[in-house]
Amino acid sequence: DLLSLDTVVYGKLEYINNQISKKTILIKSNAIIEIFWDFGGIWKLIIIGKILPLYIRDKIYDYIARNRYNILGGRFKKKE
Repeated sequence: DLLSLDTVVYGKLEYINNQISKKTILIKSNAIIEIFWDFGGIWKLIIIGKILPLYIRDKIYDYIARNRYNILGGRFKKKE
């Protein structure tokens, strides 16, 4: 069930001639990088993160995900 997901999942469709040509599902750091890339503008600089190996990026992602309430300074309350 989608409510029990504990990570970011990003689905992307690529089209050629109004037909779906490719379906991609990304998780964790790959999803975050692709989301920011799709935002465009200055956010595309996040692509620099791809120089790090995936296992290091995902370790950083896991750390931030685990500590997001402390990192964000309590702006978002954890649902009990």
